[in-house]
Amino acid sequence: MLVIIFILLENQLDPLLLGIGFLEREPRRFECRDQTSNEWRPCSKEEICGRHLSKDQYKPVKDDDEYFDNWVE
Repeated sequence: MLVIIFILLENQLDPLLLGIGFLEREPRRFECRDQTSNEWRPCSKEEICGRHLSKDQYKPVKDDDEYFDNWVE
C-alpha cells in the first residue's frame, strides 16, 4: 500500500520538480546597441529578429517591473 501511495505522489510531483529548471518568461522590453553611437536604445523583438542581432547587440531591460530573471538563457 505504501508503495502505491509513493508512486502516486511521485508522479504528481515530477512535472513540477523536473520542469522548474525550464521556467522562462520572455522580457517585455529590450535595448539594442546603436551601431553608430555604440549606445543602448529601446528596440522591439521584431527589430531584433528582423536585423538578426547577436546576443551581445541586445539585452532585456532589467529595470522593468515585469522583468523576470530566467534560470535558463
